[in-house]
Amino acid sequence: MGGSFWTILAQFGMAGIIFGGFLFVLKWVFDINKSILMEMADERKCNREMLKGFAENIKENSQSSRDFHKAVDDAHKYQRDEHQQMILSLGRINGYKEN
Repeated sequence: MGGSFWTILAQFGMAGIIFGGFLFVLKWVFDINKSILMEMADERKCNREMLKGFAENIKENSQSSRDFHKAVDDAHKYQRDEHQQMILSLGRINGYKEN
């Protein structure tokens, strides 16, 4: 099928050359579209990994927060018990008297 430009023009005519150019441009557009879709797929994969990491961090922080609040509640319970004992033994604490 090799030949000069003029031989190809004689065989297929101007319509064939225009159609061939159109196919070339169409292939180029599809290649560009494919690369864009691949980049978008990679970006979605990266975003899924980030969201997964965020979810794990939130889970860890929530557990840490629960542990901290439990420790604080326990400490306040012991403090309240100490104050109650001081009130019972002294009859007052920092000016507060129980009726």
